[in-house]
Amino acid sequence: MRRYNGARRTRRSAKANVAFARGLGCMPSQGASSMTYVTVKQIQQDIAGALDRVASGGERIIVRRNRKSLAALIPIEDLALLERMEDRFDNEEADKALAEMEATGQKPIPVADIKRKIGMR
Repeated sequence: MRRYNGARRTRRSAKANVAFARGLGCMPSQGASSMTYVTVKQIQQDIAGALDRVASGGERIIVRRNRKSLAALIPIEDLALLERMEDRFDNEEADKALAEMEATGQKPIPVADIKRKIGMR
């Protein structure tokens, strides 16, 4: 661990993340293996610099208050990867639910019926 502009910085191996990203056909940002922790006060003093480090350097910045993580600034490529991972997980769960319904002989409920039941048009 070392200090970086008054913030704590750690490094970790990203081999598993990279392998999974390759499976999705995308890669995390170049600097995805480094993370910087800053306080709310530090981010308020230099938000433009933090955004530059994230956007151009691929850095991930965790904003903390009282040693508790509140939010993260991540490159847009990392966000896209997270969304693709979430979509893939949701699709796998939906496929499991449909397979279970078919195995038990249940039928899906039409969206129109659900909308009507909750008062949507």
